Amino acid sequence: MLELVKDTDIKAKATFINDKEKEVCKILSQIKKDSQADWLYHPQTPFSSFINTAPDNKELFFKYGYWYVDFLIARQTEKNGYFIFEPKCVIEYYGTGHYGDEKNDFTRKSVERRDKIKRLFLEKLGIPILVIKNADNKTLASGCKAFNLSLIHISEPTRQE
Repeated sequence: MLELVKDTDIKAKATFINDKEKEVCKILSQIKKDSQADWLYHPQTPFSSFINTAPDNKELFFKYGYWYVDFLIARQTEKNGYFIFEPKCVIEYYGTGHYGDEKNDFTRKSVERRDKIKRLFLEKLGIPILVIKNADNKTLASGCKAFNLSLIHISEPTRQE
């Protein structure tokens, strides 16, 4: 592996999110600033950073652990003197290229299958998912109150009964 890295021309990407995802970042930043919320958003977050599978199910981890969510919203809290980031929701952006070439039915079906698996993972974890579709992005940019309120609510500590 060391030789492979040594012998390969590697360059850092200029950015790791696309232009539409940058728009979502701007919206999230503004909502956070306006609400003085204690949550953070993490773009392009791998499943492996917030999902644990059973130790005896390495196959599941190696198959899906490298998948990413577009944005993970996490609430920063302190526990035993350490800051932790508790996953609160996931935001997925389905832009115009999300399903690939509309003429390629195989690609569309495999992306739809992947989306269903992601939703199942998140459902099992009790982490809500917000899907922003390309046509809806203009609504968010103009200030969708329901979206803003849902993110502000994430900042409020959940009551333990």
